[in-house]
Amino acid sequence: MARIVASRREAMFLVDMAMPPDFSPPGTPLVTYLSIDDLARMADRRKRTDKADEFVESAAREAHRQYRDHHEIGPLVGQLVDTADETVEAAVRKFSGRLTDPADSAVLRQAAHTVARRILADPISYLKSADRTPDAIDVIAAAFAVDERSAGR
Repeated sequence: MARIVASRREAMFLVDMAMPPDFSPPGTPLVTYLSIDDLARMADRRKRTDKADEFVESAAREAHRQYRDHHEIGPLVGQLVDTADETVEAAVRKFSGRLTDPADSAVLRQAAHTVARRILADPISYLKSADRTPDAIDVIAAAFAVDERSAGR
């Protein structure tokens, strides 16, 4: 890295995010070196803004929501996908006998999986969204005839 930095002809910032910093500042005026400690000191000197606090609070709230909801949504999504896969396999078994070329079963299976995944995409996306209603898990489980109690609830 020292060789690459020494060959630079344009100014650059080099931020060492390692804790503790894992290399020494390069000895060239073209490189401004900042360690993680330098960044922390800079942050301490700056006045926090309400906007920054709101952003951090919002991001933390969303991360917590996703973590909290994972145990409810993950098993339901798994059951939705498993049910779709079972339905696809049943349809392929049912219609494969009508195909003249056995290789066409793979095409039928892929087409059916594509359709099944597309049908599930929007409900799964809605389940994962912050905008979902409180009863969304129950409604989607009922709409797709999945027993949400056995899906981890």
